[in-house]
Amino acid sequence: MAVAEMKVDGTIVQGRVSDLLSYKGLSREEILRAEAGEIVAVAGLPNIAIGETIADPTAPVALAPVTIDPPTVQMTFGVNTSPFSGKEGKNVTSRAIRDRLMKELETNVSLRVEDTSSPETLLVSGRGELHLAILIETMRREGFELQVSQPRLFTRKSTA
Repeated sequence: MAVAEMKVDGTIVQGRVSDLLSYKGLSREEILRAEAGEIVAVAGLPNIAIGETIADPTAPVALAPVTIDPPTVQMTFGVNTSPFSGKEGKNVTSRAIRDRLMKELETNVSLRVEDTSSPETLLVSGRGELHLAILIETMRREGFELQVSQPRLFTRKSTA
């Protein structure tokens, strides 16, 4: 089904939805049409981003974009350099850690990942200690072995 992707910058891109699924209890079922307010899963739009609107291509009307609060806590994630490295996980390289964090950026809208001066370390920013702790525990359960720094708060000056 053809749709219009209303980008945040105001541009309109034509797209095609390959699957539209509605939630019925704990399962999903394929539907042909969704109305405002329904919770659905959409497949087939690879370059869509948070805050953009999917609309009818014959009468595209964009919704106001949602604002995501910026991160407040930073930690460095890096390769485990302790004497016990390689004992707990199977994903121990900086490339594996980087790839996993980049994959997380696709769905975790409050997360930021930046390079540092060391190729084995990344600066990861999140909404709080719990946000980053859940990410670390998830990665640990997936077989990643990494070392992290203590969390550091950072502040921003208000522009108001």
